[in-house]
Amino acid sequence: MSYFLGSRLKSNVMAGVPTRTLREGDYEGSPIPPCGDFASPSSSSIGTSPWLPQSTKGMSSPNSLHEEIVLFMKYMQPTPQEIDRRKDLVKRFTALIESFGLGATVQPVGSYVTGLYTPTSDIDMVLVSQSKTRRSSFFHSSNLLSLDLYTILRKLRDSGFSSNIDNVLNASIPLIRITDKITGIEIDLTASDVHAVNATDAVQKWMETDTKLIKMLVIVVKTFLSIRRLGKTYTGGVNSYLLVWMVVSWVKQEWPKNKVAAKARSNDEIDINSLTSGLVALSMSSTAILPHASAANEPPYPLVETLDYGTALIAFFKFYGLEFDYYQTAIKIHPSPRYQNKIYPYSRYPITQRYLLSIFDPADDSIDMGSKAYAIKHVKASFKEAYETLKGRALRGGLSDSLGTALGGDFGNFERKRKKVAGN
Repeated sequence: MSYFLGSRLKSNVMAGVPTRTLREGDYEGSPIPPCGDFASPSSSSIGTSPWLPQSTKGMSSPNSLHEEIVLFMKYMQPTPQEIDRRKDLVKRFTALIESFGLGATVQPVGSYVTGLYTPTSDIDMVLVSQSKTRRSSFFHSSNLLSLDLYTILRKLRDSGFSSNIDNVLNASIPLIRITDKITGIEIDLTASDVHAVNATDAVQKWMETDTKLIKMLVIVVKTFLSIRRLGKTYTGGVNSYLLVWMVVSWVKQEWPKNKVAAKARSNDEIDINSLTSGLVALSMSSTAILPHASAANEPPYPLVETLDYGTALIAFFKFYGLEFDYYQTAIKIHPSPRYQNKIYPYSRYPITQRYLLSIFDPADDSIDMGSKAYAIKHVKASFKEAYETLKGRALRGGLSDSLGTALGGDFGNFERKRKKVAGN
């Protein structure tokens, strides 16, 4: 039964549809391959990753994984033209909503504000009072909100603004998904939501430290999940907001352990180098002496604490793919990241879904963000597969495009969408 449930969920995730009834039981998780926009028509159609310079393609001595990730981050960085087009979209959509004469405007939240978006990412926007945009001015009547969204939906359909509109007003968080006709970028419009603003503020606060590492992990893993249609809670996956806190927790609690281990390995190498040098000196002169204890603290090469993206990414995939105990451990972010034992009486599905990731929202500590990510076992299995791929290629050495192999997928559709965003 668990295998059947897992197979059904996997098929639904790859088709981009939710599996509502799966919440009744446990299931068997398995890695999900690239699908949707990133599905490859055939294995032979997959080319070298577009972020690799032409000069490195097909070479037997590629860049390190760290350098590949640096190239990937540069590739995923929106260009000034893409940024301007995105700003123009926000401006056009804001003007359109205000033109409806409902006494409302819209305000961007989420990755558009925090900067944790990719060139084709959607834009999250919330409906707010037109007179003011401060938190205290948000609408508070749920009936009014529902009426506003239905009215806006009707007016949007008549406006000709979008190439496609999805009505998701029956979801737990009602929203309208609008695809801009000009850029192809999607806008997720929700009713006025104080939590969305608080959540955006919380992300910006935690981005003040370890910024480069957090941003790298969010962008790379966000892309990894999107390639497998595992990046939305609509299908049971890990959305961008949940991913941010998985990354923050790991960076604050696990990454320091990796740095300590790396330092210990470096010290071991220093001791071995010092001893070897001393033995060589003894063999050359009977009056030579072994290095003094203080000399052992002077390495033959400078020790510079650098941020290695490759090491961090592999360790992140390993932790959430193999090491983290989803059944017994919960994650708290506020006031500082920490682990605690899961308290099942407070879980939404205490008996059948003990496997769910439990991580509490720093913007509202009563919300367990992992409760909707019911495909987490497939996420975990996919992380494990990525870890084993990267580890295996690192051990073999001399293999090009390790990051592209771990991410998988055909970036052809992504490239075409990106060109439309940029107006090319």
